[in-house]
Amino acid sequence: MRKCKWKNRTIMIAALFCLMAVLMPMSALADTFTDTGSHWAKDKIESWAEKGYVSGYQDGSFKPDQNITRAEFMVIVNKAFGFTKTAPIDFSDVKDGAWYYDTIAAAKAAGYISGDPAGTMRPDDPITREEAASIIMRLKNLTANEAAASQFTDAALITWSKGAVGAVADAGIMKGYPDGSFQPKKFITRAEAIVALYAAIDYENEKPDTPTKPEEPVTPEAPNVTADDFLNKVYGMTTAMEYKLDDGQWVRYDAGEFAKLDLGGKHTLLVRYAAEGINPAGPATTLRFTSPGGGGGSVAKTMSVTDITAPNQVTVTFSCDVAGASVTWNGEELTGVTTVIGENTITVPAMTSGASNTLEVKKSGYKTFTDSEVIWYAPPVISNISISSSNPLNPAWAANGDIITLTFTSNEPVEKLSNFKINSSNPDIFTNDGSNNYTATHLVDDGDPLTGQPATFQINVVNEHGIYSQTIEATTDGSQVMIIGLAKVSSAGSFGVNGGKVYAGYEYLYEDEPVSLAADKISLIEELEPGQTTFKSLTPDADPLLWFNMEKAAGDYYYMVKTTEGIPYIARLRWFAPETASLNATGGLSIHESITYVEYEMQDAEGAKVSLAADAVKLIAGKEAGQWAALTPNTDSTLWLNMAKPAGEYPFLVAGSDDTIYQADLNWTAPKALEAVATGQAGTHGDNYYVEFRFMDGESPIDLSSYTKLYQIKPDATVNDLGEPNSDTTLWMKTNGQAAGTHTFFLLKDGIWYRTEIVYPLPAASTVIESTGQIGISGNKIYQEFAFKVGDAPLDLSSANVESITVAKDGGEPVPLTPDTDSTLWFNVQKESGIYTYTVVTKTGIIYTADLNWTAPKAAAASATGKAEFDMSTAIFRAEYQLLDGETPIDLSSYTKLYRILPDAEATIEDLGEPDEELTALWFSLLMSEGSMLEGDYTYLLLKDGIWYTSSLPFYHAQGLLEPTYQAGVHEGFVYTAYELMDVEGNPIPLTDANIDYILEVYTELYAGPEGVVVKNPLPDDDPLLWFNVEKSEGFYLYLIGTGDGSLYTAQLMWTDLAEASLVPTGNEGIAPHDGNLYKEYRMLDANDDPISLAEGQVSFIGTIGDDGKWKELEPNTDETLWFNDAHLTFCYDFIVANPDGIYRATLEWIKVTDQVYNGDFELGNFKGWLVKRSGIFPQVQGDVTSDGDYASFMGDGSGGLYSGGGRASIAQYLSIADNASTPYLELDYKVEGQDNDGKGFDWLKVFINNIEIGEWWSDTAGWQNSSYDLSAYKGKIIELKIESWASDGMYPAYYYVDNVSIEYINPPADIEITGFDSIPDVDAGTAGAATYADAAAVQAILPANVTANSGAVTVPVTSWTDTDSYDPNTAGSYTFTAVLGTIPAGYANTGGYTAEVEVVVAAEPPIILTADTTFNDVDHEIEITFTANADFADAITNVSFNGVDLTENTDYTVSSDKVTLKPAGGNAVLQTPATGYVVISATGYTDKSVEQTITAGAAASIAVTRDPVPGANEEVFAIQPEITIYDQYDNICADGPSSDAYVFAGSGGPNLQIYGNTGISATEGVVNYTDLECWANSPGTGTIYFQLIEGSINLYTYFYFTLPIE
Repeated sequence: MRKCKWKNRTIMIAALFCLMAVLMPMSALADTFTDTGSHWAKDKIESWAEKGYVSGYQDGSFKPDQNITRAEFMVIVNKAFGFTKTAPIDFSDVKDGAWYYDTIAAAKAAGYISGDPAGTMRPDDPITREEAASIIMRLKNLTANEAAASQFTDAALITWSKGAVGAVADAGIMKGYPDGSFQPKKFITRAEAIVALYAAIDYENEKPDTPTKPEEPVTPEAPNVTADDFLNKVYGMTTAMEYKLDDGQWVRYDAGEFAKLDLGGKHTLLVRYAAEGINPAGPATTLRFTSPGGGGGSVAKTMSVTDITAPNQVTVTFSCDVAGASVTWNGEELTGVTTVIGENTITVPAMTSGASNTLEVKKSGYKTFTDSEVIWYAPPVISNISISSSNPLNPAWAANGDIITLTFTSNEPVEKLSNFKINSSNPDIFTNDGSNNYTATHLVDDGDPLTGQPATFQINVVNEHGIYSQTIEATTDGSQVMIIGLAKVSSAGSFGVNGGKVYAGYEYLYEDEPVSLAADKISLIEELEPGQTTFKSLTPDADPLLWFNMEKAAGDYYYMVKTTEGIPYIARLRWFAPETASLNATGGLSIHESITYVEYEMQDAEGAKVSLAADAVKLIAGKEAGQWAALTPNTDSTLWLNMAKPAGEYPFLVAGSDDTIYQADLNWTAPKALEAVATGQAGTHGDNYYVEFRFMDGESPIDLSSYTKLYQIKPDATVNDLGEPNSDTTLWMKTNGQAAGTHTFFLLKDGIWYRTEIVYPLPAASTVIESTGQIGISGNKIYQEFAFKVGDAPLDLSSANVESITVAKDGGEPVPLTPDTDSTLWFNVQKESGIYTYTVVTKTGIIYTADLNWTAPKAAAASATGKAEFDMSTAIFRAEYQLLDGETPIDLSSYTKLYRILPDAEATIEDLGEPDEELTALWFSLLMSEGSMLEGDYTYLLLKDGIWYTSSLPFYHAQGLLEPTYQAGVHEGFVYTAYELMDVEGNPIPLTDANIDYILEVYTELYAGPEGVVVKNPLPDDDPLLWFNVEKSEGFYLYLIGTGDGSLYTAQLMWTDLAEASLVPTGNEGIAPHDGNLYKEYRMLDANDDPISLAEGQVSFIGTIGDDGKWKELEPNTDETLWFNDAHLTFCYDFIVANPDGIYRATLEWIKVTDQVYNGDFELGNFKGWLVKRSGIFPQVQGDVTSDGDYASFMGDGSGGLYSGGGRASIAQYLSIADNASTPYLELDYKVEGQDNDGKGFDWLKVFINNIEIGEWWSDTAGWQNSSYDLSAYKGKIIELKIESWASDGMYPAYYYVDNVSIEYINPPADIEITGFDSIPDVDAGTAGAATYADAAAVQAILPANVTANSGAVTVPVTSWTDTDSYDPNTAGSYTFTAVLGTIPAGYANTGGYTAEVEVVVAAEPPIILTADTTFNDVDHEIEITFTANADFADAITNVSFNGVDLTENTDYTVSSDKVTLKPAGGNAVLQTPATGYVVISATGYTDKSVEQTITAGAAASIAVTRDPVPGANEEVFAIQPEITIYDQYDNICADGPSSDAYVFAGSGGPNLQIYGNTGISATEGVVNYTDLECWANSPGTGTIYFQLIEGSINLYTYFYFTLPIE
């Protein structure tokens, strides 16, 4: 049995080596390969062969166009890119020991492969082009580029890989095919793979590598290696590992060196992944060996048949040198045989397929080895190979949807291999008919490329013995199948006539893309007609379309096309004969270009109308004299036939817009001539006049009381349908409205057309024209009404009575007019003067003529008055002008009509309505908005006292620019600065009254809406400059300036106050001789701190505000500085200085200390004595709201003042407070109107002493209030008294007023007694054991520094807090802390000795009880420490430990709302070692929680003989009974846990030994001690005893070898 098992293993290995020989190329010994000499990839193949990246086959070929498997592709990648490091892999189809195992492990480590979602790698499958592109993108770290993939013609087939294909194509690493396709599903060839990877090696990414975090060390897992203790073999070793045998050193794995190890006997072998770079060595896997091995130099132990390479060659491998051994084959000794260590090729007589042969090796001193089952199997023999297609037209063609069938015969049963292909695809069906006749099929789809070459196939099969056939790629009967494109023909919507025949155009399409049939694009086009079996050749021309003769018979037509690239296509055209239609006369008649046509309607077989309009048809063709001719469709949906055509049959062919084709025949007969004879009868009907005519057919009258149609064609070729017949048998022709000339009549009666003519004349008369005085507007013209009079009776000119009207001016050509519903004539008043002659023709045929003598409107001049207005809310601008009749003004307080004509494209007319008795002049108005300012001449038409006047006002908008001159001056107490108006070309515009009609100033307050707009209309004077008041508010100033030539200049001035300057004291002072006062010197500096000279000649202006609040100009002298009188009171003194560099403003905040508040009642009418500061709002002295007297200070309002962001204002004085017995008090009156509903702090009025707030108000006071403040603390000191207001831009403004500010000295009141301290909220100190404050000091540190008494009336400082109740953070309870008070504030006394207390509360901790895991609490399972669900506790957990060892979260444990899960698999040794200890959980705000947890050993993973058995006498018990120890996966003895009492069985391992006694017993605490085992041997030698543990799915065993107790 042992030999059979070994033999089967040998055959399996031999088969594997055979497969590897097919898949893995052999090294090429020659410099070049036999089949790459002219190959397009020759240079790159040979370059990489020299580098050892690729190699050829034993026959010297390279096979560059052969497909390459996924594993082979990875071999090349790893070699070319130098990938050697491996990673653990677990693909289900990559077995340990496979030749490509290490290759795929290295690819996984390099990160360019990941396998399929199903967990497979498919190493033996050919790799496709898109899979290769995906790998290369990852190798080169390219960015996915789906857009670049759209360049290929088969982009629709590139789905999941679109980003990768686009990336490698954009980088130039992979290219498409000459036809523009990429063919993503096509298997990549060996040559294509090398060229693509070659390009990838050369390619350098243009963008810099993305910065990455520094690489961190990674500890590898223990390797997955196993041992065969019986054979002393180790499986799963790779070069990334190292090993240590017993107590030896660590050695890097090398297959050759490792094979020399002697693992016989008892050994311990440790295997781990070696350290690599910054990564340390990993944990070791322990392998134990107990089998003594072959011993004694047994040939059987050292030799195996490893391959049969030919019918007469056997490969034998020796693991040790047995040179000189004799070898016999089927009993005959062989000569010249080598038996050295390694592989030896032995030539033997040719073997018969399937026959057993015996190989025997003998050597003196060695046991003879015999293998009687050396068998060679012949490969399968394939014959009768044929290929065909299911295509109904030709079995040698195959299009999409056709099935290619490949048949062959084998001499024995076979199975197909993965590289059995039909046109590069695995067959859909592979069947055996039972007689070894095989059929394989392939459904042709989009994956089959159109190459113009026959479909390929590769027959690769294997017989039941695992022997592969040769690859067969040709049929034995010469059959072939060409892949042809299954094209289609689609109507191109084109129809045409050529050579008298009518054709329909079709597009030839493949995959919805057109295939041009032009002669330069195709080499062949053939047609197969219905009922025929032979294609006939057609001659291509320059047209890319297929044109089909529409007169052909119905049926299926096939068209075979081959392009100049050799690509074949087949398409079917299913032709249906045109539908039969009919042409039916409608009775319609029309004239076009003097030709009369009669109308026919086309109807299909079911009577439905077929429209012949141009938008409904693509072709109308008519046939005459046997030839078809194309007709031009128009908007008519019917057919119009020329009535002059000769009688006969006319066929018509119509192609509708939906490509439906109709054919109809028309039988035509020409009209018959009639004579129209006047009967002399006349009459009226309604308002119309008629005369009678009779139609005569020779001598016979035509009865017109019945007919189908009757038409009248007037002299102007107008066709009039005379409608349905009545009881009259004759024609009554209407006279009014008829044109003079010949009238032709066409009659359709009883299916016959008739024709006749009537010539008709007209009479004439005259009239006069009178004005009615009415005026009106129509369109863009103004009209005056006139009436036509015949005698005293008016002539009705409405269209109901008049047929036509014409007018001729001054005898010129008459111009036709169109009558309407008006009975009068409306005449355009703007017409030129002249005689206008009107001719009117009534419907009764009478002509009237009359003359109108017209005088054009009189010109009136427009003179500007200088007045102008602007309404910001409507953006309407107005300027006043006086209209003049010569020198005389025209009074516009009364008139009949006044119109204005705008200079727009439509010349829009505005009726300016009724006159205003208050206005005698004309106001010119204009909407000043973007796109509404029409430039040009505005025409005014005025009708006054029966005279028309016309006046023109030109308007042209011009952009102006106001340039500063830096001149300044004082006028009426104000300072002005001058600006000069310039046009866009820099020319000055003088603003003198001689040049300017008006000036309009429009001011817009900063950040304000329409309510912040002020409009002024200053009159021009004789000054050419614009003088601007520098005290004006900041904002936008728009100037509208009208000049005498009609130009309106708009210029904008953004005024943001003057340039800031400062006045800096120099420290110099002196007594002025002119007044004896002390003066102090100040230097003026600009914003850059550069000095501004005030000397005469350096400045053009110096101004300051006088005591009256008005500006006055100062005379400069030789001083460059300012000397200021020290006697001035506190005030903000402003100075304005102008020099050539600009205009500057500086404020000197002058402070003068006084004993009393100066001007505290503001009765001076200003802020004299006060230092005023403002930002955004303006305090002012006003007399509207006062406490008493005439004035009070208005401090601003909560609406935000000037700035939308709010503002601040303050007034201040500096006072010396007397140090005497009296108590000084600040007294003031204040008032707040309205309420700041925006909330406290948004708007307020405050009082400060030395910047310390002493008072604040913000809500309505319901009148004036008084407030008093004790200033005792400031006795003998100088104080700053400041009253300040703040205004936000809230929605609810409040208004602040201050009056009667003074210092009063009063005796102080007695102290107020403290009656009790206000309560303080309890302090939450957390839970006992995890309290927020660790001790009393921590509590005292957070208690307040001040307490209040008397319901908040007084605040008392606290110097310290006393721990009254001995605060304990570990005990729940309420602890009192008592305040030690500081100094009692002035005005209060604490004679009662009151103090403040606060309670500090320590709460009891909520219970958390841990429960140990007793269910699956071994090292193989996760261990759950549970507690009652508590999310707060779970979120607060900061650490978990076991037996004093801290664990790592997520790796060693995880936390959920009701448990902590310990994870032995995380790698922490403390959780992989059986023990009983405490799990301790630490959580913020909780005391540490613990529970005792037992962790047991895991399930059995290995067993070992830990006490060697020693046999006694034969057939007696062992002198020393064996001991077996059970270990779990972490090498823990299974002293507890699931395998602590596992059952272990002992048995003999060979036929020469029997084991008796109690052979199967259960372990105790993981150890099995046998007590009565005995052995019985029937021959001397080495005995084997094995021990086996079976527990569920666990099946473990070990062996022990010993010398049998028998001689």
